[in-house]
Amino acid sequence: MNISDDELLEALKILCSTLPQLFSDDVALGITDKEKFVAVSQAKTFKLNISEGSTLNKGDMTEKAILSRKKQSVDYPKEAFGFPISSHCIPIINPNTNNVVASINFAVSMEKQNTVLEMVTELQEFSKELAASSEELASNTQELSGSSENMNSIVTETQDGLTYMDDVIKYIKDVADTTNLLGLNAAIEASRAGEHGRGFTVIAEEIRKLAANSKDSTAQINDTLIKIKKNIGDIIEVFNAFSHAAETQTSEAMQLSSEGEKLKSFSSKLLTLSKNIN
Repeated sequence: MNISDDELLEALKILCSTLPQLFSDDVALGITDKEKFVAVSQAKTFKLNISEGSTLNKGDMTEKAILSRKKQSVDYPKEAFGFPISSHCIPIINPNTNNVVASINFAVSMEKQNTVLEMVTELQEFSKELAASSEELASNTQELSGSSENMNSIVTETQDGLTYMDDVIKYIKDVADTTNLLGLNAAIEASRAGEHGRGFTVIAEEIRKLAANSKDSTAQINDTLIKIKKNIGDIIEVFNAFSHAAETQTSEAMQLSSEGEKLKSFSSKLLTLSKNIN
């Protein structure tokens, strides 16, 4: 079926009001011949400075498309219409005559895409901050876990020292008991010696007093050590709970850091995808 250039142009003019329905975004559409716009359908949210009968401007996108016989595109920043606009022109070539008969111009609102792009950009910035904060948290919790292990080691050494002190106290108690026994034996021998053993009796009494004082002091020290050991035990329990919490926090922080990196990677891919949407 052969269609003339005029018939093709008339068919395009009829489609001018229908073609915008093919787009999900708000679209302005215009049909031109090689000199002027012959049909125009304005968008709902923005208005292009064209109307039916408007002549083509020399060197503009439409003229370039007609002369080059190739699609031409121009993007307008958000300052021009309040949101970005992507404008395109497609030359229409009659396959029967190989003539450029007309061009279809359409401008698409990029408001939705721009909103998505801004949201994705904010998401990417947030994911970067989250990843950085997560890494810092993981590092701090690892240091905290290490510190708790060091403190636990110190407390354990202290506990071992107290155990050694138990042996020392036992030794002092044994010495005191032996000294007391020696003092008692010396007193008995002094008593047997009568008048000649009177000076030795004084010495024996002092030995027994020393033994008694040592025994009393040892008992007091032992009581004190028992209290200290109990306090150390309580501290160890607290540190064990703290160490467990620190280890759990470290694990959770590292997991959060990993998830933050995934979110960062995802937002970067989403940002790239958003920028490639026409």
